[in-house]
Amino acid sequence: MGACGRVGDDLAGVSARLTDGVIAEDLERIDRQEAEVRSLNGLGDAAAEYAVAKARAWMTVARTEYTDNDRSGFATHAFAQARSLAEAVRDARLEGVLATGQAPGSDLVRPDLWRVATEPKEHAWFSCTASLVGLLEVRLAWAGNEARTFGASDGGWHEVADEALAREAEAAAERCVPEPEPEPEPIPEPEPAPEPIPEPEPAPEPEPLPEAATLDLANRVHFAEGAFELTGETTEVLDGLAAVLQVYPEVTLVLRGQVVFSGDATENEGLARRRVSSVIGHLVGRGISRERLVVGSLIPGGNPLRSAPAGRRLGAAAWPELDRARERRVDITYRAPEHLPIRGRAQEDDIRRGG
Repeated sequence: MGACGRVGDDLAGVSARLTDGVIAEDLERIDRQEAEVRSLNGLGDAAAEYAVAKARAWMTVARTEYTDNDRSGFATHAFAQARSLAEAVRDARLEGVLATGQAPGSDLVRPDLWRVATEPKEHAWFSCTASLVGLLEVRLAWAGNEARTFGASDGGWHEVADEALAREAEAAAERCVPEPEPEPEPIPEPEPAPEPIPEPEPAPEPEPLPEAATLDLANRVHFAEGAFELTGETTEVLDGLAAVLQVYPEVTLVLRGQVVFSGDATENEGLARRRVSSVIGHLVGRGISRERLVVGSLIPGGNPLRSAPAGRRLGAAAWPELDRARERRVDITYRAPEHLPIRGRAQEDDIRRGG
């Protein structure tokens, strides 16, 4: 180990991250390693696709934990894992790449989700779930590190995203399990002379291609009255969304703020824009590229004073509480290739009533 606490191309040791120069060198190493990982392609090989997905996820962990000043050494472990997997894919040395061990500095959390991540490797249809399994393993190891560091028994904010990934992996596996072939019909005995001319057997019909998985993603998040800060429930929704977006880098988001109808129009438009900025900031903090987040036009607020028939128009105070809460939101629409269908879900788990 040299003066900077580094062996080869590893990151500096935790005790050596004391100067801007050391930190800048480490971040430059992370940038180079991320560029190499992004250039990898599994080319249809299940083990290679698994290794590529896992390497990308480890780089997300390495950058996040390093910039969060993690002192457990987990960022260094994540960087080394990503580099080792990238070398295995690049050099086509995939023997043993499917082995999964307990990451140092990480407790075992959610054994039920670990089973979802490890059991598919024993089946022929593993190729259908390879990328999702690789990402899920890293997410669970990360949750175990959070559990050890902060004492959260369930891995903290990771749990919602990990459960969503596990469900998606199980669904992909179910779509890939082949149907049993029907038993052949008995061949009738030939008639006595004259000898029959055998008919050619019909060509087998090609098996239908599996249908593309439809991603079920939230199409809105909500805010407290007069506020643009994210609530705990809203961050859980966005964390789950970010975990899926890391698997599908070709998906782009369009974010549009809803302008509430009551109060000063100019202030309400400014509040809607700040809410969009809060959503963007959180997703970028979870590893989603800013270039994938498009700011759309604001959505005008529905005003019951204008829409109600003459003679029974409602004042702002009479507007139902739930309708007012639903209006304080940012809408999300998705742009994706045709082979990746997305269904927007109007979730209300994070809705805030009465402020």
